[in-house]
Amino acid sequence: MLAPEGCKPFTDPGWIYEVKYDGYRCMARAGGGQPGELRTKSGVDCTRWFPEMAQVLDKLPGGPHVIDGEACVLDEIGRSDFESLQARARRRRWYAGSSAVTLCAFDLLYLDGRNVMMLPLAQRKELLQHLLALVQAQLVIVSHFPAEARMFD
Repeated sequence: MLAPEGCKPFTDPGWIYEVKYDGYRCMARAGGGQPGELRTKSGVDCTRWFPEMAQVLDKLPGGPHVIDGEACVLDEIGRSDFESLQARARRRRWYAGSSAVTLCAFDLLYLDGRNVMMLPLAQRKELLQHLLALVQAQLVIVSHFPAEARMFD
């Protein structure tokens, strides 16, 4: 969401802002007895493109859960590398020597089949952090605090 013109962003403690990751916006569905699934913002099933993310999603307990995030290839200091992600996605599958894909998770929309979108964003992010802390995986939880992210590897 863009700030209104004339607004002084980040001066009000109620503002929420996040690190900008350059990747593919994805909705991830996990748990509930179904295999993990990733879909692009246009609805294309991209699970096969990033099977390592589906394997991580399969480890989440409970469900079904829906997570809003960004599929990214991160460099050694955590910056997203869009060209590497595109090279990976163009092949539409994992292949030997391919770059690892990380799910940068921004929001939790459904938790254990319950719509949590009516909860405040900060609370949903806390629930997301709790959920993803239950698995040892290559996931990044994007915080609502400046330049803060928590990585699980």
